[in-house]
Amino acid sequence: MKKIIKTISVVLLITCSYIFSNIYYLSNNTPNTIYSDNFLSLSGDNALNCSVAGNSDNGNYELKYLNIFPVKNITIKNKAVKNVVLCGNQFGIKLYSSGSIITSVSGVLTESGSRNPAYEAGLRKGDIIISINDEEILSNADIERIVKNSDEKLKIVYERNNKKYKTIAYSVVCATDNCKKLGIWIKDSLAGIGTATFYIKETGVTAGLGHGIYDNETNVLIPLNEGAICEVDNFVVSRSVDGVVGDISGNLSHENIGEIIKNSDNGVYFNGIEYSGELVEIGSSSKIKKANAQIYLSLNGEECRYYDCEIKKINYNEKTKNLIIKIIDEELLEKTGGIIQGMSGAPILQNGKLIGAVTHVLVNDTSSGYGIFAENMLETALD
Repeated sequence: MKKIIKTISVVLLITCSYIFSNIYYLSNNTPNTIYSDNFLSLSGDNALNCSVAGNSDNGNYELKYLNIFPVKNITIKNKAVKNVVLCGNQFGIKLYSSGSIITSVSGVLTESGSRNPAYEAGLRKGDIIISINDEEILSNADIERIVKNSDEKLKIVYERNNKKYKTIAYSVVCATDNCKKLGIWIKDSLAGIGTATFYIKETGVTAGLGHGIYDNETNVLIPLNEGAICEVDNFVVSRSVDGVVGDISGNLSHENIGEIIKNSDNGVYFNGIEYSGELVEIGSSSKIKKANAQIYLSLNGEECRYYDCEIKKINYNEKTKNLIIKIIDEELLEKTGGIIQGMSGAPILQNGKLIGAVTHVLVNDTSSGYGIFAENMLETALD
């Protein structure tokens, strides 16, 4: 009897371990959002015998293993756009923030000593000043004008971590130039170069960059007031080496050819430019394999071409850092040393389908970097 009980216990232990290991695998290797055209591939004759249950009107489902054990909640959506125009070329970015970002808070020398009115009012580096005395802030000049022409008491609305706050600050007179000041350094604009990922013919929207535009001093996503796209010429490519990231630099044209309509964690989106070229299908994130892939890219303003890379890791639980890729193309490694600034947004393809875009480089291994799912960029583009 004891041997039977022991045998049963061992069998139960092995069975439970098998079940929970499969649940863990499914949880980490199933996308949080699944589009209707690949739903059947998940719920069909999968080797792990997955099925989906608990559907609701808003498209939320509960994924169950063996139709018994809960794995995770997923969202199923219709794929409104299936094919997009493949891009891969660089574009110039001019972005003006909605409000001004505080890049530094410092003391002001007055006749009675140093004062820091902004700090005293609770303002900190990274805060975004939205309004002062009920007047909307659209540029740094607005802050300078209002502080200069107002009484010492200033009603300030600011944003921190996507939440709005109110405070009262009292300006002081600087002993150096006799002007009223708050003791802040601010920024309201940014310019740079990125790579376009895809163009949607149905909407006229282009998606690029693969990540949001952040202020590099405060790491704050710049809230969009207005922004423009322009052409770039006189390209110069600086190679990356481990520990030092290279870049694509060039001259930004004064003439604007497109308008930025969205700056989000999933990329920069703009209209006004009609791209023509190869139509490709947006690949399902659930079909991506840790295997060879290709990057489609232009360098120095030349024609776009394919370069070999490898998908090293797939992460469905990250919002933006979904892929880790490694450049294996010897020609691209010779030209760039791997991934460089300005390459963000370069399309990643596998089996002829657009599966993602390059976003960041790994500083200590510049041949490698992160990518975002193309599905995530498409969803934001259609939102």
